[in-house]
Amino acid sequence: MPTTTDKTELLARLLDALGAPGAAEVLAKRVLELALDVAGGVLGVIRLREGHDLTARAALGLDDEVTDRFTLPAATALAGMEPTDDAGVVFLSTDPQTAVWSKPMRDLALRAVYALPLRPPLPNSEASNTESLLGVIYIGAPKPLVMSTEQRAFLGTIATHACAALSKRHAIEHLEQAIRARDDLLAVVSHDLRNPLNV
Repeated sequence: MPTTTDKTELLARLLDALGAPGAAEVLAKRVLELALDVAGGVLGVIRLREGHDLTARAALGLDDEVTDRFTLPAATALAGMEPTDDAGVVFLSTDPQTAVWSKPMRDLALRAVYALPLRPPLPNSEASNTESLLGVIYIGAPKPLVMSTEQRAFLGTIATHACAALSKRHAIEHLEQAIRARDDLLAVVSHDLRNPLNV
């Protein structure tokens, strides 16, 4: 794990990413960069919830997933993956036949895919509940990574704060979309009231 100075820099980068303006994809990409730095991964993708599915929204090294709009049922987001620790912060899959492996992941001959679930803090009895899952950060590696307890804890911190920020960003985007729809409707109604049709 990095030195105290490196940790301070990583925390500053996390705060910077969470506070940056822009779309959810911009935030997701910055969070992904940070998670890759902490885990020591080579490439990764963030898949965010859209209804009952997770859709690739930001990637580094797996850009085809975003371009092809790779989707995965949220219920299978961690299928075939084993937790790497007792806290269930990071999950691991070494089997490319599991649902979480996309074609680009298999084509790159990765040996391991790690998953970092993005969900709000829950009581232990609900920790595996996919209903609350906002998304998952998947980190690919050409060989299994050795992560310290400190690295996994830092990844957990990233996941918790990223989940809150992405959830807020998602709500803002939905609100902006609703406001645009309302404004469009009001423009049509206003036009029709000013210019009634002659029957």
